[in-house]
Amino acid sequence: MKKLAAISLVVLSILLPLACSEDSSTQPPDDDGDQDDYALAESATIGSQGGTLATDDFTLEVPAGAFAADASLDLYVSSSDMPFGEYGATKSYRLEGLPDTYGQPLQISLSVTGTGSGPVAIGVGQEAMVPEADSTAIVYEFLEAQEESGTIVCTLPAQSRSATKGSGSGVPTSGDDRYYIGTRGYSSFVRSSQFVIWYPASYPAYTDMLVPLLEDAREAIEYEVGLSFPGFDFRRPIQVVISQPVQLYAQVYFLADPQGYVPILYIDPQTLTQQNLPQLRLAVGGELLKAAQTLYSHASSYPGRDPAYWWFHRAVRFWADEVFTDDPNFTKPSTLDLNPTAPFDGMQAGGDGLIRAISHGHGMCAVFKYLMSDPRFGPSGLATTYEEMKESDLISIGALYGELPEGQLTWWPSFFKNYLDGALYPVDVDVFKDLESGSWDVLGPDDPPAEFYSSYGIGNYPDLSAKVFTVGLTSYEFQPEDLLAFTATSPEIDQDYLTILAYAWKPGDLFYLAQASAMQIAEIPTLTEAGYTHILAVVVNSDGWPPFEGEAEVDLRIELTAEDPVTFADIGGGNIFCHLSEVYPDDPDQNREYDSYYYTGSIGTPIHESPTEENTWVGEWDTESYGVRSVGSMRIVLDDTRDTVLEFYVTMRITDPAHFGRDDELTMSGKNIGRYLDYWEVSGDRIIADHDFAFDSVERSDTLIRTVLDVMEDPNTWIRVRMY
Repeated sequence: MKKLAAISLVVLSILLPLACSEDSSTQPPDDDGDQDDYALAESATIGSQGGTLATDDFTLEVPAGAFAADASLDLYVSSSDMPFGEYGATKSYRLEGLPDTYGQPLQISLSVTGTGSGPVAIGVGQEAMVPEADSTAIVYEFLEAQEESGTIVCTLPAQSRSATKGSGSGVPTSGDDRYYIGTRGYSSFVRSSQFVIWYPASYPAYTDMLVPLLEDAREAIEYEVGLSFPGFDFRRPIQVVISQPVQLYAQVYFLADPQGYVPILYIDPQTLTQQNLPQLRLAVGGELLKAAQTLYSHASSYPGRDPAYWWFHRAVRFWADEVFTDDPNFTKPSTLDLNPTAPFDGMQAGGDGLIRAISHGHGMCAVFKYLMSDPRFGPSGLATTYEEMKESDLISIGALYGELPEGQLTWWPSFFKNYLDGALYPVDVDVFKDLESGSWDVLGPDDPPAEFYSSYGIGNYPDLSAKVFTVGLTSYEFQPEDLLAFTATSPEIDQDYLTILAYAWKPGDLFYLAQASAMQIAEIPTLTEAGYTHILAVVVNSDGWPPFEGEAEVDLRIELTAEDPVTFADIGGGNIFCHLSEVYPDDPDQNREYDSYYYTGSIGTPIHESPTEENTWVGEWDTESYGVRSVGSMRIVLDDTRDTVLEFYVTMRITDPAHFGRDDELTMSGKNIGRYLDYWEVSGDRIIADHDFAFDSVERSDTLIRTVLDVMEDPNTWIRVRMY
């Protein structure tokens, strides 16, 4: 585990055992599981003058001035409810009617029912909320006590109402009843800066093992995850109780009193004796993080409060496994394999009930792996997201949307490329092939295009989702001149929000080819000779708006062709020469081709790596030749692998007052430029290449214009842009 500085914790209650189960509800220890046999033993009304509630084996003393008004108290007793088993030294009691606040300490005395020796304490139980489940359990904290003439005596501290109690997003308070039991054999506790550990007398050696583990988890939550425990007062340090639970699962509880939310952490003794530290680290970290999330947004506790986005909180926790683990061979959360295709279902897919939300969270941990690895988001972005949920009552997706490092049409396709490339987690790539929504087996040059239209029911995309289509390469002997053309379009959304990620596939292997909304794949015989049997076209829809509950129609056309576009405009060689084709689908008689010519002078310019933006190259120029002035700038953004151009932008203004009085502005841009690995080279702060790279088609004034970036190898690394 990574060692970090301290974190300020807020109130939570936690049960920690041998293994971590995200989906099981565990109740603190109870030998026979029966907490309903409490019988009324005594009642009393005590007011501001003070008084006593007493039986033969229980006494509560209330000093004058403790209660502000009359309180009706009912005392119940049970001889079978033994939450601490052999360490129980008295009967168990339940007190009803105790005020939330009282101005003076109270004193409680319990008669010892057994024999033996060892330190004594009193456990004070309270009904607690079980996060992520609509249920409660009785959870105990410990108070120091003394044994006096066969009784265990302790002082209940005065309780004043906290100004910050309940200031979070609806974390509920617990019930008014209090449970009391005396214990023997729980040793004096060991203190760290934030934790107090109560343990059976036979376990002192294990406290030295627990203290650094707890502190590491606490620090990692603040500095690597980015969350604290905001907005609540509570009694520090956090109490940790080593006690045998019913089942070996981790579970967070929330106790409440007028001082705030009281943390209790139960740890199963077998976890310590078996010294299963790797699992214990994951369990401690996961439960502390669950508590922090709940304090920011109660929706993380009750799915009914935030049904469509509950997966969000679980995905964060599953990602955080790598923060809490000390396994040097850790590669991915174990839960990822339960639903590795979750991102393909869209951001809001977890809104169809509890089970689907859990499953969606299993796979969406990859999204947070991607975001948390981006320095523009990282821990601070996640913390701000949760802070907005707490302060503005925003649902998780709405809060996240405002903190993303860049627009969704850029980061969402980039996430998918990283995920498919295995740059986030190692994923069995065959599951992506099995995910196909449509397939086409190429038989020969006479094949009609494959058209996967939304009208066929396979192109209806949820917001922020993706679908996989496959092209079979084994039924036809491809020729060197053959090209496979892919075009994604939509009658509803801008083409900029569509990205095709093209991969060559063979069992167990994916080879990245290109990405664009329209592209051509060449050199297919090279792929088949290498054993690749299919091309996977992963069509990514980046359109939508929080809460991402819409759908879009997306069409994909795949065609075998040998025709390579040839018309283009050159910018960078001193002139612009355009041979353009205008296409009017509704009125073909207006279709035409024409030439345009502009003299620009030389605008070749060196481009340099940006000092402020990662993987970004920039350049500016201001040149004049033969009275023609050209002023412009460019920006090129590469992906993290630095071999694919994600975004390209050039703007230029040309003035020629001497000849034609021209004052023209030209802007060209494109996204998701495809590549082959051997075409690009990034050397230091230079981009070197000598090939053309086509990127997505764009509609301008009914004219279909395709753009090509041509970075020429040159001492100054000139840039040339072609439009065709």
